Amino acid sequence: MKGFLDGFLSKEEQEKLGRFSRKAKEELSSLPVISALGDATQGMAGLGELQEKLKREPNNPQNWLYFYEASILYRKLKSGVNVGRAVFNPVGFIAGKGVAAGLNSIDDEFKKFDLKTCLGMTIALLTKKAKNNLLAATELVYLGKAQMYSSTYAKDQKAKQAILTKAIQCITKAIEIETLKERKAEYFYYLAQCYDQANNDQLYLKSLAISRKLGFQPADNLIKSILKKRTTDSDKKTKIEQTYYKAPYTKFALTYQPDLDKRMGNSWEYVKKQQSEKFSKTGKRLKNFLNNF
Repeated sequence: MKGFLDGFLSKEEQEKLGRFSRKAKEELSSLPVISALGDATQGMAGLGELQEKLKREPNNPQNWLYFYEASILYRKLKSGVNVGRAVFNPVGFIAGKGVAAGLNSIDDEFKKFDLKTCLGMTIALLTKKAKNNLLAATELVYLGKAQMYSSTYAKDQKAKQAILTKAIQCITKAIEIETLKERKAEYFYYLAQCYDQANNDQLYLKSLAISRKLGFQPADNLIKSILKKRTTDSDKKTKIEQTYYKAPYTKFALTYQPDLDKRMGNSWEYVKKQQSEKFSKTGKRLKNFLNNF
């Protein structure tokens, strides 16, 4: 475990992670809550609900992984990135190039909480469990995804490839032991994302093709998008778009993906809640002001 963490956490960060894991509930109170604009974006990304889940279940690795995914979504929404990309390919959106640079320059709102901690906790909890029990297929996927995301923070290309190799091994094992077709289809999609991060275009497309063949609609959508970008022929683009594949599995089961339409409508309620809590020391006047809207 320690050897793996060396790939993307410094010694100081590893020590911090150890201390953090021993008092997770206390530290969770420092998760970022900022301005009214920030609160609205957090509400849309679902950070508030996930923060509460983390407080209740700090030993659940899924909660840490989902909080990381929601936090990246929040950061990108706040920076003005097209929301459509998060809906179209949420895993690639989160693992996209350039994430590490943005997150490593920690601004005021995240200075008390480094998002790499979420990945470290996911990996640590699942690795600890694996020492005593065989991990279920879903847990192997969570571990593989956390490793894939963590490769973004690797010290160099060699370390990144080593981490991605571990991620590929975990997800491949999950595919081998999974019995549900719809889950296998989704796992191949995650495997494709690992190969994409490793710059292996051949296996990236092959894994996506298998995912689509098994019926995963997001894989079909992504393949069509890739193929259309790789041709300038308008007739070919039309043919690609009109090609039909039977893909009954439409949703991600193991990736955090909020209902953005619903959250956009509820974001002001989240703002009122967060701002009311922050202004509580100034008296009831400001709280009443917010509730009048």
